[in-house]
Amino acid sequence: MPQPRVVLLVDDDTICLAIAESMVKSFGFSTLIARDGFEALAVFQAHKEAIACVVLDIEMPRMDGIATFQQLKQIREDICVIIASGYLGEANMAKLVPLHPAGYLRKPLAYQTFTSMLEKCINR
Repeated sequence: MPQPRVVLLVDDDTICLAIAESMVKSFGFSTLIARDGFEALAVFQAHKEAIACVVLDIEMPRMDGIATFQQLKQIREDICVIIASGYLGEANMAKLVPLHPAGYLRKPLAYQTFTSMLEKCINR
């Protein structure tokens, strides 16, 4: 089976999405985009076998990143999820730890840190 080559980017901020998409594409992967948790779940369900990694914001309208992460794990237990957030806070961290994210990135994303984490996620 070929290795998945798609990264699902989930963020309600258009600028953050554009920057992350550019970074992912420069790394040689294609992207799928979702602007909130509900959209992310629909996109993920439609492409779950092709998606290697999900880069997930926490603070979003309609469905936040934590609820989204929980649902993603129910669809595909082994999905690699990287949390990308401007602020996580102790309460959110406590909810995220049991979900075992692949890593945490602070926004704005730093190219080297982001691509390094993507590489680990994809090659695991």
